Amino acid sequence: MTSADRVRGLLLLRIWNDVRAIEKLSLNGYVAQATTLASSIFETAYTVLYIADSDTTAGEWSKLVTMGIRK
Repeated sequence: MTSADRVRGLLLLRIWNDVRAIEKLSLNGYVAQATTLASSIFETAYTVLYIADSDTTAGEWSKLVTMGIRK
């Protein structure tokens, strides 16, 4: 499994979890919050497309995310 595969898998898992959260939020009347989460899915999907099959891009993305978490 390449680093691009790993990063795409993590991002797609995030999208899947966000879709489930949108369903729960919508059913409980939190439509504005569900809409905000939907826009996050849109951005995450573009990140998946940007990374594509590039291990270099996946590695750079991982470094940026890791640096952001450590702050």
